[in-house]
Amino acid sequence: MATPITRPPDDIFHNRKSFQECREALYPYLKRAGKSMPEQERMGIMLQIACCEAVIGNINETESLLRQCEAYIMEYGRDEEKAVVHHIRCRQQIHRSNFAEALEEGLKGQYLFKQLPFPFFTMLNSTCCGVACSNLNLFTEGIDHLTESHKIALSIGDYRSAILATANLNEVRMRILPVDDCIAYNKELLGAIYTEYGNKPSIAEAGTCVHLAHLYAKQKEYMLASSYADRALGVMRQFEYLPPHHFLYTNIFAIKAEICGGLGDEKAMLKNAKECSDRAREVNKTSPEIDICFILLRYYIEHKNIRKAKSYLDAATALIPDTDRGSPYLDLNESRCLYYAAIGDSAQELHHFKLIYQYKLKAQQEGLTNRVNYINTVHALEIKQKEVEQHKTELEFKTQELNMTTYHLQQRNQLLNDLKDNISDLKRAKHKSDVVFKTITKTIDLAFVKEEVEKDRFREKFDEAHRGFIARLHQTYSALSPTECRVCALLRSGFNTKDIASLLSTSPRNVENHRVSIRRKMGLTRDENLNLVLTTIE
Repeated sequence: MATPITRPPDDIFHNRKSFQECREALYPYLKRAGKSMPEQERMGIMLQIACCEAVIGNINETESLLRQCEAYIMEYGRDEEKAVVHHIRCRQQIHRSNFAEALEEGLKGQYLFKQLPFPFFTMLNSTCCGVACSNLNLFTEGIDHLTESHKIALSIGDYRSAILATANLNEVRMRILPVDDCIAYNKELLGAIYTEYGNKPSIAEAGTCVHLAHLYAKQKEYMLASSYADRALGVMRQFEYLPPHHFLYTNIFAIKAEICGGLGDEKAMLKNAKECSDRAREVNKTSPEIDICFILLRYYIEHKNIRKAKSYLDAATALIPDTDRGSPYLDLNESRCLYYAAIGDSAQELHHFKLIYQYKLKAQQEGLTNRVNYINTVHALEIKQKEVEQHKTELEFKTQELNMTTYHLQQRNQLLNDLKDNISDLKRAKHKSDVVFKTITKTIDLAFVKEEVEKDRFREKFDEAHRGFIARLHQTYSALSPTECRVCALLRSGFNTKDIASLLSTSPRNVENHRVSIRRKMGLTRDENLNLVLTTIE
């Protein structure tokens, strides 16, 4: 008898188990159930696995899964699933060093996550936005996102994610603070990691050790740098599920190559350089290979081996497209300056110094452009959010209005039935007409009282729903009275003069007088349509 296929209870939206555990639980279920499960469920599980793969760092597998489910999710999926698509896209673009695209996707995800009860994913997405910002030199915005991520992590008791946010904050600090300060911050972080994890290995420990190895290598303290690099590698190797091309692996071997070069061990330097390049080529990632070329070039220039230095300069040039004007272009021209200085070609050295100056000037301009793009994206999302909130408010008001109309119809039907019964009584009881007429009059009066109560409730709800419009209207046209502002709001909502008169318990003539007064105070000409003008006021 076949074992029944049951869905594993590993919904990444609600269960913060490790992404590795979620992936291992969901893959077999997807494979066994296959296309027999409903399309919506199958696409949702694919998305969850894609998210797990993205967090772990399996770029190709993530892309394959996302390609199969993204279109369906964006068309039919839940809001949290759409937010996760943006989050995965953000991670993918960060892996590819496309930080502008990553930030745009991250902000779209953040806009959705903030409207949903998923603080864990909001936190993850904030971290990715912070990383993207820092790589676009938007350090203030990056620190804001990472601080938000840290705050959420602490609020939900996820101290490990708080450590990750701090690690990313330290990476931003590495770009703007002196090396000694950065070393102090990362050592402090390492202490917090040991307090949280104890002797258990963690990615946070590996990443922090990589940062410390890099910082000590910059200060040419190669023995300390080597000890931290070895420690990071030892931790990484305990995570069997991590792919060999994980960015921490390539970073570690690049740093180890630089350390060996600093210590004069050419053989070990070349061995680590090859390890880094081979792993990067598995996913066609060129940035680690470019870094290796620059490390080897500097080594051979320092050791007066101009021929080999030239070969690595050529290799780096081949890896950097002519259209690339990012940081690799700056590093390339700085390396060319070193090379031409070594061979005594001062004209070429000066030429490339000029290119570096021009690059830095352009980078400042791009930084301003990035900030403008960031502000525009955030502004567009804020407008979208306001539109959603306005639509929600209008929907609630329409529902209230429909309920009130239904209530009135029921009350009027009841009134008619009561009157019909009273008239029947009057026909049967010829000598009790006064009593029956009094009953009819009382019934009608009570109906009017109830209607006035409902009108008051309607006016209260209406004012609440249109408070923003009325405030903006009064700000623009301060001469309008509160009653006139309310008439404007009713006209804008599609009510006619008779309806407005009934709702305000006044006569149609008074409403017409209000309209004349409103037109005069707003300065409208005879040809201008009041209702149309009111709809243009946001």
